[in-house]
Amino acid sequence: MRSSLRTTLLLLPAIFLFATSVILFTLERISSRILVSKYLHTRNYISKNYMTFYGPRRDSDFGNVEKYDYIDVYIAENKGPTIAYIFLSLAGFLAAIIGACGVWELRRVEGTMGHQRLWAWFVLAVQGVVFPCVVVVLAWASVLQGNDGWKGYEDVSREGVVQGYTRETWFCQIDRLFGEQDWAGTGCGVAKATRFILIPLALSALLVMVAIYVLVRKRGGLRWLFGGKGRYAAFQSVYEMQPTMMPVPKYPHTPTEPTYR
Repeated sequence: MRSSLRTTLLLLPAIFLFATSVILFTLERISSRILVSKYLHTRNYISKNYMTFYGPRRDSDFGNVEKYDYIDVYIAENKGPTIAYIFLSLAGFLAAIIGACGVWELRRVEGTMGHQRLWAWFVLAVQGVVFPCVVVVLAWASVLQGNDGWKGYEDVSREGVVQGYTRETWFCQIDRLFGEQDWAGTGCGVAKATRFILIPLALSALLVMVAIYVLVRKRGGLRWLFGGKGRYAAFQSVYEMQPTMMPVPKYPHTPTEPTYR
């Protein structure tokens, strides 16, 4: 019972990693569907996506508030974060499955040391790639979101100019300047959640590495991981640690009648 509970606890980080990867992929697809559903398309020979808003032609700070009109905004989405989110969600799927298999393989001290050591290194290497990638993408997407966007209505009214921002920037700036567009507020929330879900995704990958280290420590820690026998230096193989049955004597024949002298 105690062993089963321990194994379950060690598997939880991999399960959480899989769940956050699914959520990341789902949120990314939802935000994409919201934005694409609002696109309009030009009728000329050049294919462009645009949206039409009603607002001032120039910033109201300049006193031109009477110049309200419909404004066509040509949209070019910066797909860098989108591609990164999809890549990380797929990498998370793979890392979660590998992590769960590694924990299951190392849950008991059985098999050859080389085989188990290979599993430990494989899981640590995969999680060691996923974790920094998630951190880098999170920082990069946050910088893009902080630097890009409309500063005022003057930026909106640049008709004919294709403006390229991230999906989150598009949603949030439309919601800020054109509050009557209810879908933009929903899209902004979904896009922000997509970016922030990277935090638990990174923590999950880190916790999978911690779970593997707990199992490695049971075998002798880093010394065992780097090729030593660790705590089992007195044994040629971990098989020698398993309990053995006492040999049963074999008789050439079984007497059927008592023998009298």
